Amino acid sequence: MRIENLDFMRFRDGEQVTFPRQWIIESFEPYILARHDTHLELRFPGPKRLGLFATSLKSQAYFDDDEETFALSVMDPCPSPALYDVMFALLRRKGMVLNAPKYDFHGFPPVIVHPRTREHLSELYVRSAGNPVLVKDAAGLMAHFGLKPGD
Repeated sequence: MRIENLDFMRFRDGEQVTFPRQWIIESFEPYILARHDTHLELRFPGPKRLGLFATSLKSQAYFDDDEETFALSVMDPCPSPALYDVMFALLRRKGMVLNAPKYDFHGFPPVIVHPRTREHLSELYVRSAGNPVLVKDAAGLMAHFGLKPGD
């Protein structure tokens, strides 16, 4: 199953709020292939063969062209564990939610890493996107989307 995009949003008191674009840049820094005003081209290590990285896996990250952004969209997320490590680290920020839009990824509920984040989501968001699933680590995040390293 191919995932087309994963969207990060931040909520506070039932409202979607902005978050610093710098969080995105800092999180993805080791994997940035090219940097543009509204997106990053990313390269992650691929499956190991004979102790070397035989391939590299690419994705893109899109965001607002401002110091604060309402959303981050990871397009064509690759199955590299390094990408899911970065995404899990972003989710650890207060109020962050990872959403797989239903039109792309048929029915996977949003993901959170802090139970208290659920209190900040609006009921309208929960009715629309689904009850959020709590994950404990990057491997759990991959498993939530039915992925294993190297898929």
